[in-house]
Amino acid sequence: MDTLKGKNIICVILLHYLILAFAFWTPLFEGFYSNIIAFVLFIFVLTLFKDVRLTISKSFNPIVFKKGSFYLALFLCVISFYIFAAIYYGRGIDLATTWYYLNHPHYTVPDRTLYKLILFSIGLVVIRPIMEEIIYRVLIQGYLQSKFNKWIALFATSFIFGIMHFDNMIHPGIHGLVYGFLNMKFKSIYPSLVLHMLWNLYALFYFNYI
Repeated sequence: MDTLKGKNIICVILLHYLILAFAFWTPLFEGFYSNIIAFVLFIFVLTLFKDVRLTISKSFNPIVFKKGSFYLALFLCVISFYIFAAIYYGRGIDLATTWYYLNHPHYTVPDRTLYKLILFSIGLVVIRPIMEEIIYRVLIQGYLQSKFNKWIALFATSFIFGIMHFDNMIHPGIHGLVYGFLNMKFKSIYPSLVLHMLWNLYALFYFNYI
């Protein structure tokens, strides 16, 4: 059995953020394609390390979809996220503002066309959660859990996850606790991944990204 090696995780993380810097800050790619470019390069990096490949493949355990507790947990988490966001930011979804931005130019998505909005949405709702759940929940939390107490691994990973969202550390950090707990409870990436995707989909409208 290939155990997850700390040095390989560090290499993956460093390469991951170098890829993001390259994809988003180089003038070679338009912003709408950056997530796709980053994702393709990210997958390539993952294939370089056997222990990383095996760990990730095991984390995609589909048996969780046959458990009623998964759907109940997902429902409760979605409701909790909505309530927490409403309290933390002092509002629910501002439909009037969202409608305005859907019909007017917005700094987040310049030169707005349906095609580019779709690319932007795929990047935020699908690609980002996949990369982040693999990095934080599967690799970092998985490695720390093999070395320390599972609760230490959970809180440490969530703290790191919050710090890496440096523009607003508290909210992502709390979300990280929930994602990590789901990953720990169900021993599968799917619960945290689905919840992460649902939140990012909600965030498209909540923060008027589009």
